[in-house]
Amino acid sequence: MISLIICNGVERELRDMDAYAHYLAAKLSEEEWKYYLFHDSEALNSFLKKEPVFDIVCVDLTVLAEINVVEKIRKMNRNAYIILVATADISPMIYMKPAILAGSLLLRKFTAVQMKQVFEEAFRTYLEKFESDEDKESVYVIDTREGRQLIPYSSIYYFEAREKKIIVGTAETEIICYDTISRLEQELPSFFVRCHRSFVINSKKIVKLISVQNTVVMEHDICIPLSRSCKAAVKEAFMVSKDTGGGYADRTL
Repeated sequence: MISLIICNGVERELRDMDAYAHYLAAKLSEEEWKYYLFHDSEALNSFLKKEPVFDIVCVDLTVLAEINVVEKIRKMNRNAYIILVATADISPMIYMKPAILAGSLLLRKFTAVQMKQVFEEAFRTYLEKFESDEDKESVYVIDTREGRQLIPYSSIYYFEAREKKIIVGTAETEIICYDTISRLEQELPSFFVRCHRSFVINSKKIVKLISVQNTVVMEHDICIPLSRSCKAAVKEAFMVSKDTGGGYADRTL
């Protein structure tokens, strides 16, 4: 599955981009796609608070109150392809920087032909990476009957073994795949830690540990069981995460 976000304050442009994106998705891939459309920064910000999984993003800079919205998008998924929409009076110094790493730029007043060229380049570039094995060290790859889905490790809160399947938990959803907890322990980045026989969690998402309740409290009030045998490892992992800038400082035992 591939997810596309378009935020554009001009209704006609938003409609045309959405229509052409659907056309390209059908033409260039057999994957299932999700589309998220927004007219303003407030709606986009509200959506991003859910920490969604996304792959291609088109953002109209003229509707953003702050450029850090785009920086947040890049931080959430370093593999995402970002298209920026700007005007000549917006200085390139604002958006041409490493914290954003935009792949393409559309300057108003751009033509329909220019928009189509930029979108097709973006789709082809991303799909080529999507179908290759490059840059997979930062994402968990799920192959399902609906197609492949790349989930940034930074978006994953936990892996749960449930009924001979693995549930990948993000802030907004759970995704079913086939794997094993033992293999995940070996393959996942070091900031993932086993906290229970059925759970591996992202230590960077921990808010606090409640020992008396044998519970790990994570961001978005997600509560995960904590085994006594895993307490020492979990405590060490989240203290390392704290020292390296991950997660919250408000951690209690």
